[in-house]
Amino acid sequence: MSSEVQRQVERIHASPVMAVLAVSGGGAKALTWLLATPGASRTVLEAVVPYSTASLADFLGHEPEGVATSDVAVGMARCAYERAKLLRRPGVQVVGIGCTAALVTDRHKKGVHRCFAAAWTEHGAVTYGLVFRKGLRDREGEDDVVSTVVLRALAEASGLELNV
Repeated sequence: MSSEVQRQVERIHASPVMAVLAVSGGGAKALTWLLATPGASRTVLEAVVPYSTASLADFLGHEPEGVATSDVAVGMARCAYERAKLLRRPGVQVVGIGCTAALVTDRHKKGVHRCFAAAWTEHGAVTYGLVFRKGLRDREGEDDVVSTVVLRALAEASGLELNV
């Protein structure tokens, strides 16, 4: 993790907001970054990776029409928010973060490489989306970008500006 990312994670940990995060297809580095930085227990209530189609359907409570879509990211964030409300201590502000992505893989993909992330709070949802230019980054590079989007969603839902 870069020192810049670490500084941003430290700022997130210093905020009073706690979160449940759900990522699928990409964004797992954000979980690693959050958990590897001291203070994670002040931020992370739970992190889940519903990676398979069956796991994602179970997490959402229904089988989605697509996987890497804005609607799925919002649904994941809503489910994460509901879980956060169950896990929080009284009076703690919570956020649910959902992220779904279709990234570089070991086979040719016809569709675009993309990610969608969402933050769900008591005020509603905010969504983020990116489309990658194929061939510009490898899997790790695309996941770095997706993970940064996840951090941005969490930071902004926590009232912070993210500078990475």
